[in-house]
Amino acid sequence: MLLRFIKTVELPAIGQFKPEDYIKVTPRRERMTAKVVIGYVSNDAKSAMKGRVEPKEAKVRIRNHELCQASADGSILVELGENANLSFNRVFQMMQKQGRGQEGDLSVSDGCANIFFIRDVNKGVLWAAFCYWGSSCGDWGVDADPVTSPGAWGASSQVFSC
Repeated sequence: MLLRFIKTVELPAIGQFKPEDYIKVTPRRERMTAKVVIGYVSNDAKSAMKGRVEPKEAKVRIRNHELCQASADGSILVELGENANLSFNRVFQMMQKQGRGQEGDLSVSDGCANIFFIRDVNKGVLWAAFCYWGSSCGDWGVDADPVTSPGAWGASSQVFSC
């Protein structure tokens, strides 16, 4: 067994969403009052979000899984099947619930990724977008890799699906 189901998480409906307007580094002067503190957004994540406008979405239940052993994207996608595709607005909704690293559905353990697979139909790319909490800096990091990247995710990473 590659993925161990943990629970379902209900997320409310959301209007049209432009990820690059929300998933961006929090300016230092706003860190004390920001609801979501983001300290890093990789160039790959910026590329995956650039110009993207996600349509409004109805309320949804997403599934939270724990990765039981180190694995590359391909094996995870095989196990998830058709349920792999989420959106950046769902990543941001999850981060909003734990904007300052408090406990919740996302892992806030150092070195543990929270992985969401997001399809870019315009570019023909399936991304493994992920966020992680950096306790030493007190902020979220956001990154994305095409699923063709050769690296493996560490065991105990969280994987989210439909």
